Amino acid sequence: KDTQKAIELIQMFLEHGADIEAVDEADRSTPLGLAAREGHLELVELLLATGARPDGAGASWATPLAWAQRRRHGAVAELLRSRGA
Repeated sequence: KDTQKAIELIQMFLEHGADIEAVDEADRSTPLGLAAREGHLELVELLLATGARPDGAGASWATPLAWAQRRRHGAVAELLRSRGA
């Protein structure tokens, strides 16, 4: 249920022009990086499908793949690798 709500919010933000590559100052991560950090596979899939760069980040340690690997989210890491991360 929470994931569905997050998907709806992301879709709404994107429809209204939100920057899919915006970097969070604290985590140096894009929305994709934050989704990968938390292991939200469905959100990662949605963000990739809407054009998020699989390697986008504000620092090398904050890439989506780096977060997925550090947090041991294997399915997310595999998906990111398959998309060029």
